[in-house]
Amino acid sequence: MPGSNKKYIVKYSVDKAAAFFLMVVCSPILLAIILSITIEGLLFPASRGPLFVSEPRVSQGKTFRFFKFRKVKRDVLEEIKENRTPGTYSFSEFQHNPGNLTFTGKILKKFYLDEFPQLLNVLKGDISLVGPRAHPPQVYKRELERGANFRQVMRSGLTGVVAITKGISRDQDKMDAEYYKKFLNYSSGKLLLYDMWIIFKTIELIFKAKGY
Repeated sequence: MPGSNKKYIVKYSVDKAAAFFLMVVCSPILLAIILSITIEGLLFPASRGPLFVSEPRVSQGKTFRFFKFRKVKRDVLEEIKENRTPGTYSFSEFQHNPGNLTFTGKILKKFYLDEFPQLLNVLKGDISLVGPRAHPPQVYKRELERGANFRQVMRSGLTGVVAITKGISRDQDKMDAEYYKKFLNYSSGKLLLYDMWIIFKTIELIFKAKGY
């Protein structure tokens, strides 16, 4: 589809430019997070661990490493590595118990700031700024079996319709599929405006500080 190819080029070019801009603008926040994780680890042994964690996710049919700032304590991270098979879980599963989180991790969770490193994934071309969710490999396979073939051709997003409607009871898989339909049907300009609206709603969500 020539029109779709043009939209892919426009969308992903804007993605990389916007991700680079955001990383530059937000560099003081990123530095503060890195310092906070490091200092907390020096003061409290239970909070020690790597700055970043990653897990396998699938975008556009390809498996990649999905980056996040570490929120969980050292013993929780060790337990995950020992008892869970990569690709079958998300670190988000372990953040609902406040006792699993570091002090910095609780703040990151509240404002969704642990997601910042995914701007690197956007720059690498793994994901888009806006798009359907990036699933772990096993979940991705189940989605394909259900007929969600759009996941093979479209990059997943750092944010999207599902992200800005957290807490609202709706079919999340259906929302991902609806975004792809909009991608096919909207002009490049209209799609850019729609993506900008989602990004604006994402920023609004961050400032509400109600991270799940």
